[in-house]
Amino acid sequence: MPGQIKISARQLLILTILFTIGSTILIIPSGMALVAKQDAWIATLVGVGSGLSFLRLL
Repeated sequence: MPGQIKISARQLLILTILFTIGSTILIIPSGMALVAKQDAWIATLVGVGSGLSFLRLL
């Protein structure tokens, strides 16, 4: 299709990081805190880390 714009791998990485951080801050904490109690911050770090490592595989 004419007029399509391609983004670089770096731009995709930045978009994914910002989306992940935004989702983590706005949506995840309340539900995760109910399940993980005081260890919710550890679960958040593991989730963000695994998401970024998965993106790196792409």
